[in-house]
Amino acid sequence: MSREFASTWRRRLRFTLAVCLVIVPPVLGNCGDGDVRTLRDVLFEPDKVEAVFFTALADPSAEESTIPVPPLAAGFLSAEDQAGETVPRPVVLRTLLKKNAQLEKIAGVWHPQNRSTECRFELPASFVRDQASAGCLLLLGRYREAEVASSLRELECHIIPRGSPQATAVLSHFGLTAADSRPGVFGLDSVWTAKQETVESASLRKFLSRFDKVSAAGFTPTLRSGSTGIGYTLETLLDIKENNSPRGDFLGIELKSHRGDEFRTISSKKMNLFLKEPAWLDGLSHKERIPKYGYIDDNGRTALYSTVTSRENSHGLKLAPESRRILLQFHGKNVAEWEHEILAGRLKEKLSETIFVGAETRGTGQNEEFHFQTALYCREPSADRLAHLVATREAMVEMRMHIQESGAARNHGTAFRIRQDSLPQLYRMIVLCRTANSAEGKQQ
Repeated sequence: MSREFASTWRRRLRFTLAVCLVIVPPVLGNCGDGDVRTLRDVLFEPDKVEAVFFTALADPSAEESTIPVPPLAAGFLSAEDQAGETVPRPVVLRTLLKKNAQLEKIAGVWHPQNRSTECRFELPASFVRDQASAGCLLLLGRYREAEVASSLRELECHIIPRGSPQATAVLSHFGLTAADSRPGVFGLDSVWTAKQETVESASLRKFLSRFDKVSAAGFTPTLRSGSTGIGYTLETLLDIKENNSPRGDFLGIELKSHRGDEFRTISSKKMNLFLKEPAWLDGLSHKERIPKYGYIDDNGRTALYSTVTSRENSHGLKLAPESRRILLQFHGKNVAEWEHEILAGRLKEKLSETIFVGAETRGTGQNEEFHFQTALYCREPSADRLAHLVATREAMVEMRMHIQESGAARNHGTAFRIRQDSLPQLYRMIVLCRTANSAEGKQQ
């Protein structure tokens, strides 16, 4: 963004703030501290809210008016009319907030993520300076478009003191406690409703208790060399026995580990979700279909190792999502299918609750060491969301089979995979419970 553009935008923002300021009679708003029990009690107009986002702020600067939004939560407010633009434009929002015991509607600005800058939310500097303090929470509630009379998107904004009943209610909704409120921690509930009850996860609390001890220990030598070393080492430190159970690894929670000190959406690296064979419609055996759909690989084998998306690949394979199923096509002909009901069951069985653990690494091979630092908790995936991600080529299927020398077919399993930067879209709720900064703070 050029300096000239930025200057022009600030002038427009000041003008918008001046003309949009409206004093709202305090008939709305949250109730007294003693009556705050749930997130509904915190929100000004909970019946209008369709999604909520919170983040724990560091000590804010007196001059700071722009609050960074974690990349994984950047989809909280997307500008659909800007799809395809190289540099997304800032979006002006009608923002409801409380100032001096009065509810006011002002203009806030949502700066979408682009190649050079991360997503951020801008408020008047005076409001941030007067309301924010070290360890406070920023809570945003996005209103449904049907509830908005103006052409501007609307949301409500709260800056909540640390340790207050309101902060406890917000954290509880995301399965956290006051002790988890560390700078950088955040939560996004993309399908919130006012009738929703807070669902606590005892498994999450038990995991965090063990994880904090592992993280506090600092760098730990790998217990197995190679790509699987990080997962094996983590599970061993958490006292989890290696298994191939379809259930989650830790009290029903699936654990997935990755190298890197932060789980960020900048990368398009692919991650495995689960294995699930389709229901084949072609009437063939694997021994027959591998030569038909496959190729001769570099080892001279007849093989079918193919990444399949919603765009036909060089092997003629393509995924075609429908309302109740995802089809596998070969040159336009349906040859296999996954019904949504089957996929939903697999998601619930394997990924109903998932924690992605990130580790800083040093050394290589047998000398590699891990410092497990970040923990991203995800809950409630859906087959509809998976189908949408398939349609946009952000989720895909990998076929992995070949004909052995004996003539028998070898199938390593059909894997559903997803691009790392699209992972949050699979889940209703994501919560960054532990950050690299919080791990460093505990070591000091």
